[in-house]
Amino acid sequence: KSSNCNLANIYSEDYSIDFSKNTYEYTIKVAKDVKDIEIDAVASESSQLIDIKGNENLKHKSEIKIIVTAEDGTERTYVLKVRNFVLSLQMYSS
Repeated sequence: KSSNCNLANIYSEDYSIDFSKNTYEYTIKVAKDVKDIEIDAVASESSQLIDIKGNENLKHKSEIKIIVTAEDGTERTYVLKVRNFVLSLQMYSS
């Protein structure tokens, strides 16, 4: 049985994720009103199970966890840290 619990890719159409199979934490900057993120976690082997947790009611400092279970039961967790980006508005007086 395979112990491979690495993903082949983490992909989002709306957000850039610079994926590397040996990097287990990523930061995604989102607007404050974003409640969930469209994420595709791509298995590197067909026998892997993938579970995505925490991808609802997102707020600043939420964490989305992608748990990958290999055929032999070995687990690995990839974490997407959600951060709100702040739009700064500067007023100029003349």
